[in-house]
Amino acid sequence: MAMKFGKHVTAVGIALVTLALITGCGSNKKSGLTLAVSGDEKRSQVQTDKYLPKKQVNTETGDELVYQPQPNPYLKQEGQLSPETVQWFIQAKRNLQNGQDKIAEQFLDKITKKNDSLSGPWVMKGDIAVNQKKLETAVEHYVKAIEVNSRNVNAYLKLAKAQRELGRFVHAQNTYAKTLSVWKDFPEAHFNLGVLYDLYLNQPEKAQLHLEAYQFLAANKPAKLKAWLADLSERTGQNNYIEVDFNAKREAVLAKLEAEKGESEPNAKDKQSALNKTNEEQSTR
Repeated sequence: MAMKFGKHVTAVGIALVTLALITGCGSNKKSGLTLAVSGDEKRSQVQTDKYLPKKQVNTETGDELVYQPQPNPYLKQEGQLSPETVQWFIQAKRNLQNGQDKIAEQFLDKITKKNDSLSGPWVMKGDIAVNQKKLETAVEHYVKAIEVNSRNVNAYLKLAKAQRELGRFVHAQNTYAKTLSVWKDFPEAHFNLGVLYDLYLNQPEKAQLHLEAYQFLAANKPAKLKAWLADLSERTGQNNYIEVDFNAKREAVLAKLEAEKGESEPNAKDKQSALNKTNEEQSTR
């Protein structure tokens, strides 16, 4: 039987709230990367090129195969929520939208005390801290959200942004890498990492790679992206890595197919010659 949440709450709204609250039970998949929480923690940049999407080639024809992006693992999760918890979260969202941060936090605290397996409330607490210019507190809340649900890719994205605003650019780079280790085809993670590489870390080559990945994966792209990529390409002297990689693979496949075709032609001629000889022998009998 469907639960009633009040006349102003639609079924779609409830579904969205449920998604925002979704539990992280059994979802803490280890990726080998750990998050940098403290500003005093020394970090080095980690490689991110292994998360770049690439086109694939049909080895039998040389044609381009349709790219199948990895689905968002956060959306695949399911969980049971009480009507009371959903109502509290809806109230918290409304209060936050109306600038009533303290009241929103009260509802969020109720949720976290009742159910400690929900990451959504911690993300919203982080958002409130950002609004209040308490970035250190925001970092703590986003990290807590990730501890509760390591597949909450939005929490990673918000954490990295807070780290960037604190001037912890390498920490932010590590967090974006962690995000992509969870969901390698996350368009916004590639975009924000590209921004970080270009504007904060002065690494235009890496920026170009991840912005090209974003261009390839995203359904809706900002108007400025094309001009930005053109500027990056001019600065780096590099063409679009996706097209360069695909063309190289395609040429290799076509060359192999051509070689195999060349090898098969002499055999076909030999067979035809033998057949002609047999026909001649039969006609002279």
